[in-house]
Amino acid sequence: MPIYKKGRSVGVRLAEEKQKGKKDFSVNDLDNSRIELVWKKIKGKYIRFRKYVPSSAKWTSEEISLFGAEQGLRFPITKTARLMVLLEKKQGRKPLIVDWGCGKEIATEQLGKTLGDEARVIGFGDIMKKEWIQKESVEFIHGESSSFFRYFKDNSINILYSHYGIMHLTGAEIYIKNMIKKIAPAGFLVTHLENKELRNFLTENVKNYSPAIQNGLFVPGEREAVINGIRCHVKWLPAPDGLYNALQIRRLE
Repeated sequence: MPIYKKGRSVGVRLAEEKQKGKKDFSVNDLDNSRIELVWKKIKGKYIRFRKYVPSSAKWTSEEISLFGAEQGLRFPITKTARLMVLLEKKQGRKPLIVDWGCGKEIATEQLGKTLGDEARVIGFGDIMKKEWIQKESVEFIHGESSSFFRYFKDNSINILYSHYGIMHLTGAEIYIKNMIKKIAPAGFLVTHLENKELRNFLTENVKNYSPAIQNGLFVPGEREAVINGIRCHVKWLPAPDGLYNALQIRRLE
């Protein structure tokens, strides 16, 4: 899958030669937008290009602002990102920040503009949006959730946040557990989770802990945990909408 950024066309060269007249279509996404693969003849060769086919469907979470993401996740993304800039600068590096399930990349771009060239900000998602190629301060990776792991090295992501993204996956708690190795030491993974997935996650990873629920939501709490063999600090609390839970994980080593 391609990586999009400023100046990169929606059409992406995928192959050097192909038989004349062949066409392909990707599987439709949740909002019925899709990627149409079209073969064009260029200098005597048929080249496959990726073409965005839009949908009229709209998802509110796709247009969330950075402020909205911070409020929804109950986590100071901007403040924490600025702190990461200072910490990484001492090591001669730039922090890597990932917006998982970024939609139209509104929050992602706002964060990228705030941090400028002091950080690398990347949006990741499986629903393609034409807005991606108009962004100046961020990059975008288009791929299925299962492909996420091949784009990032272990211990490389300083902040990963997901505003109503990861929680929609089947087995979201297992997916989060597998993501921990991609988070850098002292880095954060912040997401929403439904009650069932949060209960499974806490029961498996927090030793001798029995989740407490009140009025249909988890009682806020925080504990140390060992996730995928890595020591972490885990904090959970109800999201402002009163429907889901915000889960905040920080790697301690």
